[in-house]
Formats: sequence, C-alpha cells, structure tokens
Amino acid sequence: MTDHKIYKLPKHKIPFSERFPIIAIEGIDGAGKTTTASALAKMIKGHYIITPPDDYKRLRPFFELPERSGKARLLFYAGSLWDVWEDIRERCKVQPVVLDRYTVSTIFYHETLLEEDLSYIYDNIFRPHKYEKLNLLEIGVGGYDDPYSGGESVFLWKSYFPFARLFFVDYS
Repeated sequence: MTDHKIYKLPKHKIPFSERFPIIAIEGIDGAGKTTTASALAKMIKGHYIITPPDDYKRLRPFFELPERSGKARLLFYAGSLWDVWEDIRERCKVQPVVLDRYTVSTIFYHETLLEEDLSYIYDNIFRPHKYEKLNLLEIGVGGYDDPYSGGESVFLWKSYFPFARLFFVDYS
C-alpha cells in the first residue's frame, strides 16, 4: 500500500451516543503520561490501556535497534495501535477508556526520527471528526522561557476543529 492510499483504510466509527469517553494521554518520554493516565483511569473507573500492548513488547527490542528502518519501526507501532483500537472499540461501550500514549505521540516521534512531514496521517485520523463538537484538552502549551512564544497549538487546534470546545492548561 502506498502512502497516498491510506485514506482507503476502513474507518471505525462509533457514535458518541453509544460509547463512553476515549481519552488519550500523549507526550514525550518522561512527561508523566503513565502516572497521569493510570491515576485518571482509576479516578473515573475507566479501563487503562498502555501502548504498545503486551503482545508487542517482546518484538519491540527488534524494532528499536539503530540499524532498523525508521519506516519499519513506524509501521510496527502503527500496527500495534490498530490492534489497540480493536480493543478500544469494545471496551468504550461499557466504560471510559484511558490510553497511555496513542497516535499523536507515535506520529510526532516518527516525524522527528524520519525527518519527514507525516501531517497527511493526522488529516486521515482527524478528518472524520473535523466538524464535530468535540471536547479537547491540551496540558502544556509552551512559552516558558519567552512570554511571547508558545501557544501555537491553540491556534492549530482551533483552526482544524472549528466547532470543538478547547481547554488548555499550563503553569507558569
């Protein structure tokens, strides 16, 4: 399959009225995703899912080797997320689902690793929800050292999801 045909992949659509929230905690390594996601899942009595799932962990060292292709690594992680999605589809029908890392962290990391623009992937993921009335929370908007910088993501999310309710939290 070539990159430009990714839009032909099947879409998993579950109406909001037929499911509980699906919450993904994204961020760089060491940011506190695991602590936050597991605590949130306990607090809301949700199901906690870490990615990649346990079945993939024994394969992970193979794809982490420096001599491995970055694209092969991206496909390994993307494949694990597809498997996780199959689990999410069922679990969100009975309780909230909290994910410790999902698509955004995976794509951002591989954009850096491959030094390629993978924005077409974001668009394929988010396009079906572009005009929905979503609730989106971002924690940490930047600009810590320079009061005139940071917050670029605020404008990005607002322009992409014009009808979403956006919430941003940060500390100074």
